[in-house]
Amino acid sequence: MDFALDAAPEAVAMTRAAVARRLGVAIASVRRMEARGDLHPEQTAGGVRLFDPQEVEQLAATRGAVTASPASSPTSEVTELRQRVEQLEGQLAALAADQQTVRQTVVTGFQQFATFIDRVRAQVPGV
Repeated sequence: MDFALDAAPEAVAMTRAAVARRLGVAIASVRRMEARGDLHPEQTAGGVRLFDPQEVEQLAATRGAVTASPASSPTSEVTELRQRVEQLEGQLAALAADQQTVRQTVVTGFQQFATFIDRVRAQVPGV
């Protein structure tokens, strides 16, 4: 996908932000679309991902997307961020539970080791 800067405006590559506005979704959603293989950007030498406008329009048509109004984009982004926060809070709770389990396993292991050492000391004189 090679885009010329002097090409017609509809042929100029689109940034993630432009794609997100066109589809009416958050930039995080555009990243997920990339990961799923729904979008195939090229990466510039500077690391910017550029999207083929025709591919974006095809995706918009299949999704029934319309150009997002400026007010709807932040709302969807806030909703996605709230969902992500809830997901992260759930992961944090699971990690805290795992940490407690590991802590208890370590304590039990040390107690068993101490009991073993006491038995060895009792059986071997001079230890």
